Order: sequence, then C-alpha cells, then structure tokens
Amino acid sequence: MAVVYVGIHKFRICIVLWALLITTSLDAQEQLHDIQQVASASDFNLRGELVNIAISPADPNLISFESIEGGNLHRLWWLDVNTKHLEQITPRSPDNDDVYWGAKADRDIDWAPVKINGKIWFLFVSSGLEGQENIYLGNTEDKQYLRLTSSNFVDHHPRWSPDGKYFVYVSSRRGSGDIYLVDDVEDLINRFERAIRQDPESREIVIEGLSSGEQHIRLTENPRMDTFPDWSPDGRYLVYQGLIRSGDMLHMDLFLLDLHNRSAEPINLTQNPQYDAIQPKWSYDQNNVAFYVSPAGYAGDAPSTVHLSYVEIRGDTATGEINSFVTKGTIDANIRRNNNTGPLWGPGSRSLLYVKGEGNYTPILMYNTTGGSSYDSQVIRESRFDIIHREIAGQVSSDGAMVAYLTYEDQDYRIYTARPGGGILSRRLHDVYVKPIERVYRFERQPGGFGIGGQAFTLFNQSSPSMTRVDFIKNFFIQYTMFPYIENERPYEFALRAGYSSMRPSYQSTGGGRQSFSYSLVDFKGVLSLPIDRLLTRTSIYAFAGLGMVVSHDNIAKPTFSRRFNLPFGFGLQYSITRSIDITGQVTLRNIFYLDKTEDAYFNVASRGLSLGILYGL
Repeated sequence: MAVVYVGIHKFRICIVLWALLITTSLDAQEQLHDIQQVASASDFNLRGELVNIAISPADPNLISFESIEGGNLHRLWWLDVNTKHLEQITPRSPDNDDVYWGAKADRDIDWAPVKINGKIWFLFVSSGLEGQENIYLGNTEDKQYLRLTSSNFVDHHPRWSPDGKYFVYVSSRRGSGDIYLVDDVEDLINRFERAIRQDPESREIVIEGLSSGEQHIRLTENPRMDTFPDWSPDGRYLVYQGLIRSGDMLHMDLFLLDLHNRSAEPINLTQNPQYDAIQPKWSYDQNNVAFYVSPAGYAGDAPSTVHLSYVEIRGDTATGEINSFVTKGTIDANIRRNNNTGPLWGPGSRSLLYVKGEGNYTPILMYNTTGGSSYDSQVIRESRFDIIHREIAGQVSSDGAMVAYLTYEDQDYRIYTARPGGGILSRRLHDVYVKPIERVYRFERQPGGFGIGGQAFTLFNQSSPSMTRVDFIKNFFIQYTMFPYIENERPYEFALRAGYSSMRPSYQSTGGGRQSFSYSLVDFKGVLSLPIDRLLTRTSIYAFAGLGMVVSHDNIAKPTFSRRFNLPFGFGLQYSITRSIDITGQVTLRNIFYLDKTEDAYFNVASRGLSLGILYGL
C-alpha cells in the first residue's frame, strides 16, 4: 500500500497547487464581475415571493419576474435596471387601472430576441378574469395586449424563434399537451398595431379568427404530453420534453423535431425509463442541449431531486442534419431548477451556470463544459449561509452578456445582476471565492491503461476447518485495461489483473489439533465492470475470476503441501473519486487445493473475505 499512499499524497499536493493556480490565473472569460443589487421587493412594496426571473435579449437592461401573493395571485413585472422603473405586465381590469386581474397563472414570459417595428415585444400566459390560461402578446410601450388563444383548455410555454419571425406554444386543446406553431409574427404584429390605432382605449385586443387557434399549426400529436419547447439557434429544430410510457413506467424523454422535415419522426435524445429528462435548453453554439434530470414520476409537480446534465449534438455541417448525439452524464446533483427557462448557458457555450441546493446553503456555481483540463471551477460561490439563491437567468447579446439572479436574504427578495467575462471578481456585496471542482465522467478511460492498487481483508472467514476472524490481509495488484467503457458504444469495461497476497489460514491434524501457517500467492484474474451511474453516480459493479498459485509458506508443524493452487472469484463496487483514483470494496471467495494430500491436512481450504482498497490509474 506504500506506493498507493505516495500516489495519494502527490495527488493532494496537485489539488492544492491547482486551486492556487486557478485562484491567481483563472481565464477571465469564465468569471462573473460587476455584481450589484438592482432591486428588492421592499423597494417597490411588492408582497409575496418573487420567481421566474428573465432578461430581455433585445435590451439586457430590462428584467422581468413574477410575484405570487397568497399562493394564487400571480403578477408579471418588467424592470428597467437603469431607471429603476417598474411596470406591471399583467393585464388590468378595463374598468379601473388600479384593479388587478385576480389571475391564478400570470407566468411563462418569453422576450422577443429582437426589436420588431422598433419595439421590444414579449409573450406571456395569463388566466385573466375568465380563469383560463391563454397566450398574450405585448410590448413595453403600448398598454394593450393581443390575446392569441381563446380556449377552455390550458395554453402555456410560448417560445420565440431565434430570429423573432415565429413562435411556438403548448396547448391541451386536443390532448394533454401538444406544440403549436405561429409562422408569421410580423403580419400578426402589424394587424395588432392597426387594431390599437383603431381602438386605443381597449386593454385587450382580439383579432377575429386568430385567438381561436384554428390557424395555428399543430406540430406534435402526443396522446400524453409534449411541453417545454426550445429552438435551436439556427431555427431549424425544436427540442422538447415528451411524456411516454415504457412498460408500466411513465417518464419524460427529450425529443428533437426537424421543422424542415415535419413528416419525419422526432428524434429521441434520452431513453431512460427510470429518470425524467426535463426543461431542455440549447447552447448558443448549437452543439449541446442542457437539461434537468429527476427520478421518473415528474408530471408537473416539482421533483424532489434534480440533477444537471447535457447532450452533445452532432450534425452534418453541409446539410445541418443531426446525425448523432451523446449524453455526457450528470454534471451535479441537488440543483435548484430555473422553473420557467431551464438551464442557463454561459457566454460561448463554454459553461453552465446553476444554483446548487444544499439545504439553506445555495451557492451559484459555474461548470466548464469544454473539457480542456481535469478540473473546472466554481467561479462564484456565496459564503453567507443566510443568502438563499432561488434561480439565475441570463442573455448573450452583441455588446456582451448579462446574468441576473434572485435571492432571499434578510427577509426580503432581491435581484442582482452580474457580467460574465473579463474584470476581477467583485467583493463589494458578497464574499466570492474560487474553488476547484472535479470534472469526472465514470468509464471514460483510454485503451491500454495501467493501474496499481491494494486491498485488505477486514473480515476473514475460512471453512475446512471453520474459522472466522478480523484479519488485515495484504493484497497488491496491477491492472491492465484491455477494453475500456466507451460511452453509448460499449456498456462495459474489461481488464486483466495480476495480484500478490499474503494470507494466514489454518489446517487440522489427524489428532484433532489445529495449526496456522502463513503463505504467499500470486493470481491472475479477469475483471468485468458494468456502470450503475444512473443509480449511484460515478459507480460501477464488477465481477472477477481467475487462477493463482501458492509461491511460499511458513513451515509451521512441517506441513508438506506441494503443488498448491487456488481459484479466486468474487464481485465488488468501484467508485471514481477522480479520473485516476477509484475506491473499491469487494467480496472474495478463494479455494486452496492441495494436490499432494498428507495425513496432516484436509484436501482444500476455502476462504471468504470482505475487503476495501484503492486503484490508482497510471
């Protein structure tokens, strides 16, 4: 074990040096700076909780959010960060501007990516006075709203296309939930503005033949539910979550829909009936889709456990057709979801920003997805335990990037903004520090890799004759990985292992007495590992079997055991601490055979042991 200990000691030194290196020379593009509080609920006498923060891509100084009072009164707001002007989005009563609609669902705001007719537009959902959730269109200048849908069912999750010419939304009018497309937004807005000029006093504008949704194009036909659509940056694809059945299990999978070939079947990106894949979000470079993962059973209620993951999308550069995709595995666990928007990509699609949920301690973390080194960084982390981070939003525009996040501190909801990239981490409002975080994907090993390790029996049990005791039995080994696990291509790992052990069994003489002696042995085993990451992160289960020879023994009572061999086999668990270091725990069964039986010994000795150890990859 001495060699392994030296390896661990060197590894700890590397960790410390790496943390110091990151702290002093972290790439400026992966930092947040200019952190400042821009508003709080108490500033505007807002009651209730604040949720669903979003930033307008057409003007990053405009931030929207939702307030909830008493659990059922929802209001939408937009805030001008520069002027501190707060405007209510939620439609008001046409009889009295001071009387708000008692809406139960004013939410799902989605800002237009560009200005249209010189105005900043947005889509949102309101249940209004009638109690039915419908889609509305509005802008930051006019006080009127265009009602786009009018049904007795639920319409929700509107999403603009990247160029602002189209939008999609989800409706349950013909099932539990399907995605619909509105394909001429410019004409729609022109008709809306003409209607405003004709009737400037109306608060709600209804265009004949439009709000019924009959002219809207139905894109999916799932008898269960399709929801949370998100556009690819080039506007060709939609990714969404769909509820499907696998055997007796209902679960959410992610699907891709090609709008250039609507007759083609949607591409299923995730196929795991044990987990729900929810709230997908395309990266800015179109190469990845991030999403949340939770145990199967998510059907609209907040899941109890949320992980963060992403899928690498690979397409034909000439045709734009997606031809393959690879799920990269769980990035982190216990995530606080962005309830409305899904995961947040950083500038250049190099990172994912998220809120970690660790009880009342909820830091904001940044995860580097480029894979350029063995370690990535937690770039902003609040050390104050009394700050509860709720969610984070962001936008990337031509003049830079902006993030905004909601907190609950000192019994008040507060909104902060910050800018990723360049500058120095601000300590004006928070104690911010950098800490290395490991990037580990279990089973991403290279062919031909060597490893060294050691194990020790903590329980030794022998039969023939019967004997049980706690005994630290040394076991060293060298492992050569012939066929490593390759994600989505080979779901196993096979290695050859050569080991050396020293054990102390006993034998029984013809007179009934028992004598113990020690012996050394070498063995050769095949080891087959299978991933169980979906059950236990970074973990595999393995089985082994082999053949060994006794090479020496302590000649107590002069036993004449010659030409001895043993058959070791068993199973175990292996957990990856890093790419190079694994912790192992295994159960070993071993039969020792004596071909030249003497009158002083039984024909064989069977031993069983539970061992713990470590494997260090070279």
